[in-house]
Amino acid sequence: TMMRQHSFNVVPTEKPIWIPDEEASYCRLCDNNFNIVQRRHHCRSCGQVVCESCSTQKKVLKHMKDSVRHRVCDLCAVQHDITL
Repeated sequence: TMMRQHSFNVVPTEKPIWIPDEEASYCRLCDNNFNIVQRRHHCRSCGQVVCESCSTQKKVLKHMKDSVRHRVCDLCAVQHDITL
């Protein structure tokens, strides 16, 4: 199958704009389609919709203005670690 192109910024300093659920039929990282078993999760860092397998980490995010660790996609998790 042909892989979809992904382009989004990671580790924003402002609250991201969330992609609406109805506009996300597949995970933005692994391309798996969402269904009853494969649920959608919003990355609190970039706002993209990803599956549980692609959002395995939680990070403290500057734009959330708290010390709580929030769900992030694996791409943002890696970028977050690099920029600290």
